[in-house]
Amino acid sequence: MTVTKILLYLFAMCLIIGAFDYLRGNKWKLGERFTAGIQAFEPLFLTMAGIIVLIPCFQKLIAPALVPAAKYLGMDPGLLSGVFIANDMGGYQLAHSLAQDPRVGDFSGMLIGSVLGVNLVFTLPAALKMVEKDDREYMFKGLLFGFITLPLGCFAGGLVAGFPVLFVLIQLIPVTVVALISVLMLWLIPEKLTAILSKIGRAIEIIALLGIVSAIVGELTGFSGKDNWLPESIYEGIKIVGSIIIVLPGAYVFIELLNRCCKNFFIKAGEKLAINHVSVLGMITSLANSIPTFLIIKDMDKKGKILNFAFLTGGAFAFGDHLAFCCAVAPKLALPLIVTKLTAAFSALILVSIIYRKYNPSEALK
Repeated sequence: MTVTKILLYLFAMCLIIGAFDYLRGNKWKLGERFTAGIQAFEPLFLTMAGIIVLIPCFQKLIAPALVPAAKYLGMDPGLLSGVFIANDMGGYQLAHSLAQDPRVGDFSGMLIGSVLGVNLVFTLPAALKMVEKDDREYMFKGLLFGFITLPLGCFAGGLVAGFPVLFVLIQLIPVTVVALISVLMLWLIPEKLTAILSKIGRAIEIIALLGIVSAIVGELTGFSGKDNWLPESIYEGIKIVGSIIIVLPGAYVFIELLNRCCKNFFIKAGEKLAINHVSVLGMITSLANSIPTFLIIKDMDKKGKILNFAFLTGGAFAFGDHLAFCCAVAPKLALPLIVTKLTAAFSALILVSIIYRKYNPSEALK
C-alpha cells in the first residue's frame, strides 16, 4: 500500500469523525474543521478551475512558441514545458509531446513540473485566495527562497534517475535562471516584492476568472471542447477541483487531530528551529497537500510563515498528489521525484534558517 493510499484511508476515517461531530453540535471542535474543508471549494474553484480549463489553450499557444524558441537557444523544445505547467496538470504529457529526447520529457515534465510549474498554475493562485493579505509579504519571500534551491533539488533528482551529469546540468538552465531572478529580487528590490508579485498574482486571478466565464459560456452555448481554441468544458475544472475538495474535509480533521496528539513534539521541534508548533505542523502537512497549510499560515510566527512557503515551494505534494500521479504514469520516476522535492524543500529550510539567524534573530517566535 502506497503512502498516498494510507493517507486517503486516514482522511476517510477523519471525514467520518468530523461529520459525526458536526451532527452532534461540534462538541469536539472537529465538526468545524469538517465544514471548513467543504467551504474551501469556492476559493479553489475561482482559481484552479479557471486555470485548468485554459490549459489546452495554453498548450496550443505555448507549443508553437516553444519549439522555435528552444531551437534558437539550442535546447530541446520539451524542456520549457515543466517551467509553466505542473506535472499532474498536463505538463508531463506536454513535455513528452514536444521533447525530441524522451529523457527531457521525463526530467522537465515530471521533475521540473513538480517543483516549478506547480507554483505558477496552482500554488500562487490558490495561496492568494486562501492566505490573508497581511501574510502575503511572507508568502512571496518564502516562495522566492524556495525557488533558489530548486536547481539543487532537480540536480539531485536527475542523478537518482540515472541521467548523465552533463545532461542534467544542461536541463537545469531554465530552473537556474528562475533561481537567479529570485536572488536578484530578494537582494535588489525586497521592499517591492509584495507589490510586484501581487500584480502577477492578480493577473493570474483575472486569467482564471476569464477561463471560468468563457468555459461556462462555452458549455451553455455548445462551443467548448478540445477541437477549437475555446477552453475545455467547465466540468473538467469541476472534476479536478472536486477531486481535491472530497479530500479536504477529512484532511482538515486529520490535521487538527495530529496537532492535538503531537503538539508536544511539534513544540520541541519548533524550539530547535525557533518557530512555533503550528509552523512545524504546516511543513509536515504540506508534504501531503499544501492547501491545509495555507489555512493555518495565520497562526504561525513570522519566521514560520517564510519557512513554510520556502519549504512547500519544492516539497508540497511529495507524498500526496504528485507521488500518486507519478506512480500512475511513470513509476520509475517515483524515487527521483521524491528526492527532487525533498532536497529542494529541506535545502530551502536550511537557507532561510541561516539567513534568518544572521539578519533577523530578534524576530524568532514572534
